[in-house]
Formats: sequence, C-alpha cells, structure tokens
Amino acid sequence: MKIRTCVASAFCALSAVGAGPVFGQSPPGSIPVGPMFAYPELEVAVRRDSNIAIQPDSTRVADTIWYLKPALRLEAKQGPNFYNVGYRGEYGRYQTQTSDNFQNHELYADGAMLFDVRNRLNVKLQYLDRVDPRGTLNLVATPTPNQWQQPSVQGLYTYGA
Repeated sequence: MKIRTCVASAFCALSAVGAGPVFGQSPPGSIPVGPMFAYPELEVAVRRDSNIAIQPDSTRVADTIWYLKPALRLEAKQGPNFYNVGYRGEYGRYQTQTSDNFQNHELYADGAMLFDVRNRLNVKLQYLDRVDPRGTLNLVATPTPNQWQQPSVQGLYTYGA
C-alpha cells in the first residue's frame, strides 16, 4: 500500500512539473497547438417547435429538432499582433420534416497588426453559408428553407497617436 502511494505521489509530482510550463502559459479553455492555441466547442441540443413554418393555427406543423453545433478557433499572438482563424457550424435535423434539415457554416479569419506606434491594421475575412427556416422571411411561402451565401472582407487602417 505504501509503495503504491509513493509511486502515485511521484507520478503526480512529475506530471505537475512537466505540465507546469505548458498549462501556466495557456489561456483558460485553450489547447496549445505549436505556437497557437485552439479553442474547441461542441453543443448538442434538442428542441420542440410547435409551429415550424410559422403558419396560422389551422395549418401549423410541430416537430422535434436535434442540433449539433461544433466550433473551433485557432489563436496566435506575435508580439502586439493578434490573429484568429475559425469555423462555426450548426446542423439541424428534424425528426419528421426532413426537408427542413439545415446546415449553417461560418469560416472566418481576422488579424490586428501594429506596425509601429502610429500604424495599425485590422482585417477580417468571413464566409457565411446559411439557411433561413421556412416562414421566417417576408417572402411567399416556399416548400424548402431559403439558402444563401455571403463572403465579406473588412479592413481598418489607422494612422496617428
């Protein structure tokens, strides 16, 4: 019994010493990946919708929706410069109304760069691939959800103190 305790104590002490520098520098919730930090997320949910197409009471349809929402963000810092790249997804599966199943995707990358005391640049790239559920838009009712994509680029350069 005493030997097991000594071995367990030695193992814990060596683990703490070996892991100390890595975990001491990692932000909360992150996983070190080389010079970057990864922030993974996963959400699973179930929801009951009593009117999936937002119709009058006489024609409404109810269904159960299963959601899976994965996300991953990679963060890197180099001196005063900061960089992000990531993905967010949302997958919805209807129990009976399978034509309403959807997949939403977002890819993004951004950076904040400080060249010197007076020159800064912030850049953001984003690509959205989304679905609007039936009945949520001010359009004529469609038999399937509305799908759309939107790429965007944003930038802000500042000069001054």
